Amino acid sequence: MSSNQYLKVTPEKGQLGLYVALSYCWGGPQTFCLRKDNLERLTQKSTHSPVLPQTLKDAVLVTHQLGFEYLWIDALCIIQDSTEDKSHEISQMRNIYQNASITIAAATASSVNEGFLHPPTDISGRYSSCSVPVHLSEKSHGEQGTLIISPVHTQKTKDFPINKRGWTYQEALVSLRLLVFGDLEPFLRCQTKEATIIAPTYVAYDARAIEPQRFMDKIKSGPGYNVIFEDGGVIDLRLEFLWKDLVEQYTHRELGLQEDRPYAIAGVIETISSFTGDQCVYGIWKSCPIACLLWKLALGRESVRIPGLPTWSWMSVTGPVELDSIVYLKRSEATIEWSADPSSTDLKISCRVIEEAELFDGSKGDQSALLLDWMLDLGEMEMVPHSESRQRPPVNEQLSFLIIGSQTDKTLLALIATSAGGDAYCRCGVAELKSSGIVGSKQSQSITIK
Repeated sequence: MSSNQYLKVTPEKGQLGLYVALSYCWGGPQTFCLRKDNLERLTQKSTHSPVLPQTLKDAVLVTHQLGFEYLWIDALCIIQDSTEDKSHEISQMRNIYQNASITIAAATASSVNEGFLHPPTDISGRYSSCSVPVHLSEKSHGEQGTLIISPVHTQKTKDFPINKRGWTYQEALVSLRLLVFGDLEPFLRCQTKEATIIAPTYVAYDARAIEPQRFMDKIKSGPGYNVIFEDGGVIDLRLEFLWKDLVEQYTHRELGLQEDRPYAIAGVIETISSFTGDQCVYGIWKSCPIACLLWKLALGRESVRIPGLPTWSWMSVTGPVELDSIVYLKRSEATIEWSADPSSTDLKISCRVIEEAELFDGSKGDQSALLLDWMLDLGEMEMVPHSESRQRPPVNEQLSFLIIGSQTDKTLLALIATSAGGDAYCRCGVAELKSSGIVGSKQSQSITIK
């Protein structure tokens, strides 16, 4: 690779070859990217390295040093002002990163202009060290080397800028090999080892502390289906133990466009589907829909609704999501009828529906005691005081409670919903209800959640 580069347009039917992919933080709008008006120029004329932002310069240098000829960079390989090209390429993210010979992770750069070969700050923190000149050997013609003596350092990958961004999570998980440029030294990750030391140094690696945790090997080689529900329902244990952590890690990350929430995780979902044979609809797995529908927002963060996405999906809200229900759900109390149309956002469900008047009607005794706890999907997530948890959630519309599951202690798990007209509802939260004659006397009915 020379100091000049140009874009290569691959044939429509594809082309075989070895290439490197880059995973990095944009850090805002890109001053140098592929657009309709410069496509022809960049594919026909070479681009001088000084034109490139520093992170891309560093990536070109590393690609060259690794002995590869081609480098895939999203800002330069996707036409940024073409909706059609962006849509097509985003759908191919899994293939792009999975088929790369290696992915360079510019872990320490929070912006494309910062670069990653000479990080400006020590995220992991350094200890005092000393350098000792060393005479290498007689054959080295008097050359001197340097021996650095220092206490052992530990890579603190949690604070790397790349581990705070949404799109880079997927890129880290689906790549077969990940060359991470941290603040102390580069290290290699693959799908069977969290970290491989390139050369012996003073840096220590605790596999439990390397983020993000790479689940793909565990999902590929994990157990199959196993009965865990009282009603005979089954769940793939790989989803039970891994999907919860995966969603929670992903939703703690930030996205430049909140509308990207379904797309920045699509490649991971596609990979899991290929291993398990399961299908996922807006983040809800068909093998365990009730557990996945009982998601809730993490405390201490604010959440708003993302337009165009179904309210029953955790993808429809901003903020971190918790999926404890996958572990604690004991029995399904509802059935799901999946639409044959994959683009449909309506979820048909058969369940018992409790109207708020039946919970808060004082004339029938202290029925409010049936409401044990609740949490809304929108607003600032704070712990509801126990004395207030039995009160009506602060929603202007009339509320309905859709009973869809129960826990080991017989507590009923419900979706809090508002009417969308007829037998249709919109989700606005989750609640725990005490089992009672009122609930037990209800017959299941077929409804739709928008």
